[in-house]
Amino acid sequence: MKLLINLDCMQPPLTGIGHYTQHLATQLSKHPEVDTFRGLYRSRWLDGTQLQDCPHASRPLSLLVRPGALRRRLRQVPGSYSLRQRLREVRFVGRTRHCGDHIYWEPGLELMPFPGRRVATIYDLSHLNVPDSHPPSRAAYLSHQIDNTLRHADVIVTISDTMRREIADYSGLNENDIVVVSPAASTDFRPLNAATRTEVRRRLGLPDRFILCLGTLEPRKNLTRFMRAYAELPTPLRKRWPLVCVGTKGWNDTSLVRNMQRLEARGELLQLGYVAQPDIPLITASADLLAYPSLYEGFGMPVVEAMACGVPVLTSRGTAMHEITGEHAFLMEPTDIASIRSTLQTALEHPEARDELGDQGITQAARYDWQRSAETLVAALRGGPSGQ
Repeated sequence: MKLLINLDCMQPPLTGIGHYTQHLATQLSKHPEVDTFRGLYRSRWLDGTQLQDCPHASRPLSLLVRPGALRRRLRQVPGSYSLRQRLREVRFVGRTRHCGDHIYWEPGLELMPFPGRRVATIYDLSHLNVPDSHPPSRAAYLSHQIDNTLRHADVIVTISDTMRREIADYSGLNENDIVVVSPAASTDFRPLNAATRTEVRRRLGLPDRFILCLGTLEPRKNLTRFMRAYAELPTPLRKRWPLVCVGTKGWNDTSLVRNMQRLEARGELLQLGYVAQPDIPLITASADLLAYPSLYEGFGMPVVEAMACGVPVLTSRGTAMHEITGEHAFLMEPTDIASIRSTLQTALEHPEARDELGDQGITQAARYDWQRSAETLVAALRGGPSGQ
């Protein structure tokens, strides 16, 4: 098999899509069925040995943040999404004109013109199911790109059974014609012994015990409701259980930032902002509880990563995260502040329940494995959903 992958979604700082692409591309680059591996990253060809050495791995934080802020400003310019897409298409077509005998996997949001077989991943339909989670220009862009992918891709890949059902309902495709290639936790996410957890907390300035909130500060993550629910907990409980928030600035986060500042002023919240990737597994494994109350995700990688670390999870019932955890999590109704508060209070007041769910989570997380996911993707690349 000759394989071509568009790696533009691995631009720094890496998002969940970027990590997903990096892990699977690494597996594919050394797969015995892949004779030729070509990864195109911003007009530059990468082979399998270079995937771990993309710019995101070594650039300092100052270099990561400024381009992101610039991109956010440029996206506010009318027509910027369309112009960017057209420029990328021209670049892609020019660089791949001799690759027509390859199979092309698009793990990003923009399926490019290509004369050969095209396989594309759709991660979620958030622009339809939670439209307020995106500015109008981005929602329109997502709608156009996803519809284009559904029309032109030879095979559609997604990341959970929840998303397979949603895409089938939206597109009219048969569920069996949509391939689920799930993310997984990397081997960096694993339980730490007590001494190592203590050392990590000391080195990074973390509280002796804490609830971890991890994700971009944007409406879909539902952190405004979660902060309100947390603020309703008894004062002694909040003092014993501060929040630690890790995540970059997002869209429409003014109300959330105000809530966070109030908690921070009372010593009940620590904002870390952007954290370098090597520290994320250490912070996750040092937490006592991961709170991931998102309204909607295609999968929710922090959930499986926390479970792999033996950290109990509080998350949203009836979502893709619920699919990942099964009943091995503290489950609450994400739009009901009273449900969030009572479930959170139960989690904090019952250490035996936290221990039990933490142990169960390790087993549950092991159901998701990058190598197995890569095998499923290879079958889809080779011959469609059935792998024939």
